[in-house]
Amino acid sequence: MTSSAIVLGLLQGLLVALLSVGIVLVYRSSRFLNLAHGQLGAVSALLMAKLVVDWGWDYWLAFPTALLVGAAVGVVVDRLFFRRLRARSASTVASLLLSVGVSQILLAVTFIHAVKPDQFRLAQQGYPLPFKASVTVGGVVLHGQYILIAILGPAVIVVLGAFLRFSLVGKMIRAAASNPEWARSCGISPTFTSAVAWGIAGALSAVSAILQSSTLGRFDATALGPEQLFLALGAAAFGAFASIPLAVVGGLVLGLAQQLTVAHTSNAGTAQLVVFGVVLAVIFARGRRIGSVFDANGSAVDDLPPMRVPAAAGSRAYVRRPVLAFGALALFVGVLAPALPPFHRASDQFLLATLLIYAIVAVSLTMVTGWGGQLSLGHFAVVGVGAYTAARLSDHGYGLVPLALAGGAMGALALVIIAVPALRVRGFSLAVTSLGGGIVASEYLFHTRWFTASVTSSRDVGPIPLIPRSVDGSSQLGVYYVSLAVLVLIAAASVALRRSLPGRIMIAVRDDERASASYGITPTTVKLTLLAISGFFCGVAGALWIDAIRGARPEHFPPTLSLAVLALPVIGGLGSVGGAVAATVLIYVPTMFILPSLSSSTGGWLTRTFGDSGGAEFFTFALSGIGICAVLLVNPTGISGTVRRVWQRYLDAIARALAQRDHALTTVASSS
Repeated sequence: MTSSAIVLGLLQGLLVALLSVGIVLVYRSSRFLNLAHGQLGAVSALLMAKLVVDWGWDYWLAFPTALLVGAAVGVVVDRLFFRRLRARSASTVASLLLSVGVSQILLAVTFIHAVKPDQFRLAQQGYPLPFKASVTVGGVVLHGQYILIAILGPAVIVVLGAFLRFSLVGKMIRAAASNPEWARSCGISPTFTSAVAWGIAGALSAVSAILQSSTLGRFDATALGPEQLFLALGAAAFGAFASIPLAVVGGLVLGLAQQLTVAHTSNAGTAQLVVFGVVLAVIFARGRRIGSVFDANGSAVDDLPPMRVPAAAGSRAYVRRPVLAFGALALFVGVLAPALPPFHRASDQFLLATLLIYAIVAVSLTMVTGWGGQLSLGHFAVVGVGAYTAARLSDHGYGLVPLALAGGAMGALALVIIAVPALRVRGFSLAVTSLGGGIVASEYLFHTRWFTASVTSSRDVGPIPLIPRSVDGSSQLGVYYVSLAVLVLIAAASVALRRSLPGRIMIAVRDDERASASYGITPTTVKLTLLAISGFFCGVAGALWIDAIRGARPEHFPPTLSLAVLALPVIGGLGSVGGAVAATVLIYVPTMFILPSLSSSTGGWLTRTFGDSGGAEFFTFALSGIGICAVLLVNPTGISGTVRRVWQRYLDAIARALAQRDHALTTVASSS
């Protein structure tokens, strides 16, 4: 059993190593973590199956074609997205967020039927393999797909190492990574070396995706998602995201840890927990080196300048307090929304309540990313922690208010526990630990009886009464209005916090930790406080979740959803509470209400194009991905910045109109 687990672990480790090498390569050329690396090869893996299964190509003709497509995807992504961002901003946070947006777009492409192979043929033939053979190693029979991994994995790594070490282009990439300014003075083009590195990374991702699909016998986009990304980031952490040989070693170690745990416990969730523990240990051990690699401060975008309020227009109440005016208007729309014809059914009101819960999560993420300058990739798992906590306590007859407080407390505790190891290290290790925490929660925590108090991992709850019971909380309409009230309270509290002294301290720590520390501020304490508040809000959202859905299940809180909701604070405008809420409406109203009605009125074109459930997923990923990329590249201030510019023009127009009126009155008075 152990020898077979070692063999399988080494093979799995080779796949992880291939991905981690690509992440390290992109970091060394572009100085940021490419969170879209796993998705760069998704199109190539789909194309490989289509060429062989649908079009009858020979494997060894289709394979290099797919690799070329993967390399081209890498170059195009660098050219269209990251090169443009580098010309606008040097922010590492912006680059990380942009990579999330790119990953969402690439993931959306995999839902289009036109690029997929025939599913019936693929199920019959299996994912393409160059040969059908088997060999016994260490007591385990390795079929063609594992033989292919054993051959290609080491070969690709050795060839890449030789290329970087001995070729002229490889030396140029290494020189540009070690000292960009010196390399530029020697005539080495950073643009060229970055394009080559991205092309190689795209090809490596394509190899990994094809080999991963061959082990599954089919293409599965989720297999290239957060779980594989976390393994690759964990392996890259062995080399502090800068050493390719150590990243390879890290991949092998994590593959062995995962397979040995599965062999011993027969539980994949426990294996994820063990891998998470190994990655945390590596971050602790290599904290100083990782901190020097990611030594960065500041926000992804510059803070918006103060509004200029002309004296002539300042006497009007809605001009003096525009936030209150806009908030009152939004609240008025929210109160009336369930009475409108498109939303009057109970099922529509359930979707509206879900939308408000997403808005609360968006506000929570705004605090972490916009005010704290950190990136959390597991935020929706914290919603799950709050949901399961509230579901478990609901058995004892508690009302919604104590359940929400308990869920919020557990959410705050969960996010702090995830963040503590990362905050000991400067930079963006929180992105790695939060991603791992979200995976562990989904694969392990939400399946354990000691946490869920359920044998099946699912918790069903009945209607939850309010304390005090001011509205009927048993209907979907009651759940909606309760969620609206909670969102208003959380938004108001967040705005008040941002304007207070603690809020200004948070911004100061985000902009420059060292300067803040020189004034007696402890940056780690400030960050943990901010994360605890954010986690509390997510936990409260979890309590509302079980009230709306009448239960909690692990599939409600997948790691992919934590990545998707990152679009909300970005599109809304980083740091803007109102913008985050507006972005939630902009993204989820079309996917929840408009697109399904369009599909039913046009003969089910969404189903024909994307499958039974692919339409909603496609548009969710596409809208969020395109939104992130468009905002960061074209309009960094998002919805809030656009609204402020329009409002400023309106105030200036009022001032001009009043000035013209006063001038006209003065002229008339003087003439008379």
